[in-house]
Amino acid sequence: MAKVTEWVGDEEGVRLFIELVNLCDPKSKKLLLRAFKGSIAEIVTLNNPTYVAVIKLLTEVDDTVLV
Repeated sequence: MAKVTEWVGDEEGVRLFIELVNLCDPKSKKLLLRAFKGSIAEIVTLNNPTYVAVIKLLTEVDDTVLV
């Protein structure tokens, strides 16, 4: 399985990721957020579109403890 940061490495990937998040149920959103764990340092060094994916996911997840 590809790393999550590879999915959102460009603008098209971010668009697809946002659509995926829009279609996911709450449990799947939490799984996606857990997949980002450990990659935040890498995301910080990547291009700006990646931040959009992280912000979208953080605003959609309803588990404040996990966030």
